[in-house]
Amino acid sequence: MKNSNPNFHEFPKTTFSDWEEAAKKLLKGKDPNEALTWSSIEDVDLKAYYDHSTAEGLGYIAHTLNQSESKEWIQYERIDVTESRSANQQAKQALMNGCSGIIFAGDLSAINMDDLLKGIEPEHCYLGFINSGTPIEIQNTIKGFGTGVSVNGNDFNELIPIPSTNIKEEITLSINSLFRTDKELTLSLTIGSDFFHELSKLRVIRLLAKGLEKLHSRKFGFTIHSLLKKGADEGNHLLLQTTSGLAAIIGGTDSITFDSGEPSWAAKGSHRISRNIGNLIRHESKMN
Repeated sequence: MKNSNPNFHEFPKTTFSDWEEAAKKLLKGKDPNEALTWSSIEDVDLKAYYDHSTAEGLGYIAHTLNQSESKEWIQYERIDVTESRSANQQAKQALMNGCSGIIFAGDLSAINMDDLLKGIEPEHCYLGFINSGTPIEIQNTIKGFGTGVSVNGNDFNELIPIPSTNIKEEITLSINSLFRTDKELTLSLTIGSDFFHELSKLRVIRLLAKGLEKLHSRKFGFTIHSLLKKGADEGNHLLLQTTSGLAAIIGGTDSITFDSGEPSWAAKGSHRISRNIGNLIRHESKMN
């Protein structure tokens, strides 16, 4: 092709009305806006055709990614803690192989925290704690989030798990959580298999928060953490982790935990596989 910069203005322009007329002929007179519109499981009507005219009058919807767009998303690995030293070794392995954060989960009040955090430098990574036991206090200055734990420093958020129900309820619960406190929060949302709905869910939360900040003259300090669901089998799991991970990242999540799946999958290399999905998205797809 000689012309490397073709003039697309040479092509005839088409409009939404042109599409409607063509579709109406193919449907033998039926209204395409009724015949081709379907409702999703989330009770959201989806039309068969969208173009630039759909966005007219929607200028108030800004393109919203991370709250801090210069900040890369953080990949956490969850470790269910039953013994401090083995959990410590697993955490170090994850941090040396692509993860930038660790979530320690379990009854942490029964764990030797010095052994658990030995050799882990909080200034170079992020740490999350989901403590199901008696609340604990950690003297270290830590970046991250948690529940049932207090730490030093101002970069540690209270973790708010949002129940996985349906998208409308998850959005409502997220916004209500922001209104209830002036604390810095991390909203933990489960990301399902519906790519466009899950992507939109995260963006809608950000857009609503921004609009309400302006309306109520207040600032919501929050980040979004995405949890991915486990697949039905090994093949389905890999596909689900990839598509759900992409939805979360494009939707503007601040951090993400890929589910490692069953230990028996991938010849007991399930943690390695889940880490590498994140590495591929970040480094090969250039989605930082």
